[in-house]
Amino acid sequence: MADDTTKLEVDAEAGKHAEVLKSDLEITKLQLEIDSLRSVLAEAKRIPLRAVISTAATTLLGLATLLLGIAGLVFNATIDHAAQEQRRFDDYSKLTEGFAKEGPPRVGAVVGLSRYLSNDQLAPQTAALLANDYWSEDNAAVRDAITTALSHGGMASLAEVRSVEVAARSRIRTAYYNFILESAMVDEGRQPKFNYTSWRAKNDFRMPSRANAAIADELSSRGFRNVDDSKRATVGDFENVWSAEAADYRRLAFRSPRPEKWLKEMANAAPAMSSSEVALSALLSQGVLPTKDRSLANVVAFSVNVRDSDLSDFTVAGSELDGDAAGADFTLVNFREAQIGLSLGPSSRHRTSLCGAGLMGATIENLETLARYGTTTSLPDLYGADWWDVAGLSSSSMALLQRLYPRAEQQAISTLPLTEIRKRCAARRQADDDVIRRTARTPRPLTS
Repeated sequence: MADDTTKLEVDAEAGKHAEVLKSDLEITKLQLEIDSLRSVLAEAKRIPLRAVISTAATTLLGLATLLLGIAGLVFNATIDHAAQEQRRFDDYSKLTEGFAKEGPPRVGAVVGLSRYLSNDQLAPQTAALLANDYWSEDNAAVRDAITTALSHGGMASLAEVRSVEVAARSRIRTAYYNFILESAMVDEGRQPKFNYTSWRAKNDFRMPSRANAAIADELSSRGFRNVDDSKRATVGDFENVWSAEAADYRRLAFRSPRPEKWLKEMANAAPAMSSSEVALSALLSQGVLPTKDRSLANVVAFSVNVRDSDLSDFTVAGSELDGDAAGADFTLVNFREAQIGLSLGPSSRHRTSLCGAGLMGATIENLETLARYGTTTSLPDLYGADWWDVAGLSSSSMALLQRLYPRAEQQAISTLPLTEIRKRCAARRQADDDVIRRTARTPRPLTS
């Protein structure tokens, strides 16, 4: 019995020990799991940090590479630009050297230089270089090449061409005037003590309009191939003009010998005027206008197309213009002593406006034609213009214009401030445009 009790106690004690051992094992296992979890968590915390560091390092390296690439591109672009500018300078220098030489290569040099008329920095000096050659160029091919280049040279060409043409025209006029003064003489029996200065002042002797037409117009419009042609034409034209002038100045006759130097001066200026006129007409027809100073004074353009163009507030005083100006706006334009052969009828968009224009001493051929043979709607708008000062208008045309634009009213309008005249002219042009649009939309009746 005692043995059984002892055995039971031993078994109980062994069971307790087993339970304790099992509990310790469970605790150890739990501790291991906790340690493993902590290790996993710690590893999980370390992995994003390394990834961020790695990504940042990669990004910074890429950014540095990009910056180095951009710096390289900028450096290369700078080097390329400098090299390009150097090549351009070398090319321009070679072209100018070729242009200064004699012979056929000059035509190629002109063609090459024409590229630089579109260069903002080199255009002015290129246009001046080409235009100034008009004064000395006796090679027709070179002069034609220059004219072609300048005709497409834009505003830079316009300034130089206009300058050359005005100077050439002035030389021709001055030479003609001096020729008359030095070659003319009077009937000694009727006026033995003739004084040119007093005679000029008394008779207001200027270059007559017929001489202007026969010398300046003819020399410009012929497009001489060489200087010899222009010299022969100049002498021939002068002889014809002199015959016409002799009818008005009967007391004048040729001295002997004649002052040939003035004939030579006219002939030498003729090619420059002829070529510059062609270039100027082409530029104006392309819409290249001197909008800064708005001046076309003392120029010649015989084939200009300014249809529907805005030429308001320009001055064309003393100029000779021929071509198409239908529908153009000549509001407040100064036409003083100009020779105008432009067509001034309406276009499909506008009625031609001479509103507020100054017409004193101007010869406007188309105005007489429209007044005599056209309709009142085909006449240009002459509101506020001094139409009675236009040279050469017939009495019937004057009567028509007086009825449409009474002189007293026109003179009153001309005393208004320019801003008011300009405002009224703009309103009239708009009203005329509205009429043209309504007329264009109105269907024509069917005819059988």
